[in-house]
Amino acid sequence: MLYSGSEDIALLKQHGCNIKNVFDVQVAATLSNHPARNLGDLLLAETGRTIDKSEQTSDWSVRPLSAAKIEYAANDVIFLPEIKEKLKQLIDARDLHAVLEEENLALEKITERSHVPKIKPSYYKDFSKSFCDALLAMLNLRDQIGKDLNIPPNRVVDNRYLEDALFNRDAFLISNEFKSFHPKVRYSQHYKNGFIDILRAYDPESTEKNPRMPSRNRRIYSKDERNSIVEEIYNPVKATYLENYGERTTEFLLRGMKRKLISGETSTDDLRMYQRDIFTKLSAALDM
Repeated sequence: MLYSGSEDIALLKQHGCNIKNVFDVQVAATLSNHPARNLGDLLLAETGRTIDKSEQTSDWSVRPLSAAKIEYAANDVIFLPEIKEKLKQLIDARDLHAVLEEENLALEKITERSHVPKIKPSYYKDFSKSFCDALLAMLNLRDQIGKDLNIPPNRVVDNRYLEDALFNRDAFLISNEFKSFHPKVRYSQHYKNGFIDILRAYDPESTEKNPRMPSRNRRIYSKDERNSIVEEIYNPVKATYLENYGERTTEFLLRGMKRKLISGETSTDDLRMYQRDIFTKLSAALDM
């Protein structure tokens, strides 16, 4: 039993722990259309208890963990069984038990997640190949430094500062200050040299574009057609779900549906089984 547990499960699997009989309280709260959007508010609403969140943003890399951190971690889960039973009753009354089971089963099947640095797809369209190659190289270097120093990559340096270094390459190389980098990088010429080498290899004058990404098989709709699909097909279905289940649950059940419809995508491989049924009905309406 957990709350918003996909990342936790992926981490456990990296260490050889394959959990079964998962119950995600956050998913249950969503299917219950519960107004609470975080565990603290959910706990307060359902049990009247509050959680001290003062340890949430503290440094958890320090070992051994303090008594306060251990208590915080325990309080994050100790009341979940009580909340679970209340939410299950609400979900059964809404006839969404099968959806909850499918979502929990999907969590069990989560695979180990190896973090692979990547840049936004739009960058391949908006910036040169040289820029994208250099940014990706710096992201990979940042991740390796993070592993060496045992700190999260974004604490080595935030993405936006790497982009700024590329946009202002010459000024950055001249200053050699690395102001926004972690101190262990800022004062290490070894680590700094890695970024400097990438920046020197980057050609800001290059106009070579990135190769076009392969397009999916999809229907192409005009702007008017897309608007018509939303107004005449998607919105009526959404209105029915809102009436039956409420806003939060509707957002969850129909997530991604509008985008898939107006983009002309026909594949349902990325959808849950219950979502495939919904999407099949929506798609059928397009062919009427």
